[in-house]
Amino acid sequence: MLLKKLIDKIEQLAPKKNVIESEFSGIQLGPVKDYDKKTIKKGILITEMPSIDAIDCARKNNYNLIISRLPLLNSPVRTIDPILNSKIFMLNQNHITLYVLNAAWDGVKDGVNDSLAQRLGLRVNDVFFAFKTDKNLINPAGKICNGTNLNKDFNKTISEIKRKLNIDSVRYANNAIPRKSFVKVLVMAGAYINEEILENAYKLDCNCIITGGFPSQLYVKAQEYKISIIEIGYIESFKPGLEKLKLILSMEFPHIEVTLFGHSSCYQVQ
Repeated sequence: MLLKKLIDKIEQLAPKKNVIESEFSGIQLGPVKDYDKKTIKKGILITEMPSIDAIDCARKNNYNLIISRLPLLNSPVRTIDPILNSKIFMLNQNHITLYVLNAAWDGVKDGVNDSLAQRLGLRVNDVFFAFKTDKNLINPAGKICNGTNLNKDFNKTISEIKRKLNIDSVRYANNAIPRKSFVKVLVMAGAYINEEILENAYKLDCNCIITGGFPSQLYVKAQEYKISIIEIGYIESFKPGLEKLKLILSMEFPHIEVTLFGHSSCYQVQ
């Protein structure tokens, strides 16, 4: 099967116009100009990041395309460190094309945030827009969900989230805030929350944010806004969306193998 056909499908599902201004989406390493002449040899690997282990998995399975949520690098570098050099060498040596999604897959229908909300049993009510894209549009960075399905008991909510996402631990803040229920929940994968996003969430009456990572300097402001913060882990926040992408591509292209290579968080919380 032609590589172009698969890339076209990916860009239909995850339009580049949704990428945040400072990020990159597309073929980061491989045949950028003549990829319409290349073919998929056996299958593709979907992963959160192009780690050495992920690249090695693609090599061992004779896959020549990796679809990664995160890039090798987001900005130009003055020097190439040994790890990055090893990754580039492995990709080139094994003729593996690296396609980077970045935020293009996050806010679209059935994308990362939709899939995360669905896994948590939350009903999506609206799109939360933030950040300018390189097309001068506003990026659909998160989803605003009805929080009534979450348990009013915060500790039970945490336990349910860990069970549904199959994770051992989460970080949280402001669990003692009085509430009748979670009214609106902002679901935003990754670690994009900043002061402006927090303020907009407050203005939209969100009283809970579920995200991959939250800046510690904003905990006090979140408490002032009476917003509970639940951090499920940066890598873990992408997994439901990448599993959905695997399912979509497997159904669209049943004659090629589609493998998901997952990573775990590097930190642990007791």
